[in-house]
Amino acid sequence: MRSQRQLLVAKKIPFEFTCSEFEQACCTKLSKPQTVKFFWRKVEKPWHKHRGWVMLGFRLRSDCRLAEEELKSFEFHGQAITIERASRVAVSSTYSG
Repeated sequence: MRSQRQLLVAKKIPFEFTCSEFEQACCTKLSKPQTVKFFWRKVEKPWHKHRGWVMLGFRLRSDCRLAEEELKSFEFHGQAITIERASRVAVSSTYSG
């Protein structure tokens, strides 16, 4: 997915909300929500819900581009969420999804 440019990164997710709350809100903004899979990095502290960012994976590059456009001005509980293409090189591979 990464080398095929089929991954987005959503950043600046407020820490007080759960992963599933963010996923639901994100999917309501997508015209093809069934095409996305969320990859959350495991948290180190049990009281953390997430790390403030998540990777969104797509099978098709065209679905990824469409989602990138649809999420361009996405706000989650008043916080502007930064959406960008994932880099082609992975830093770590400790994800749950």
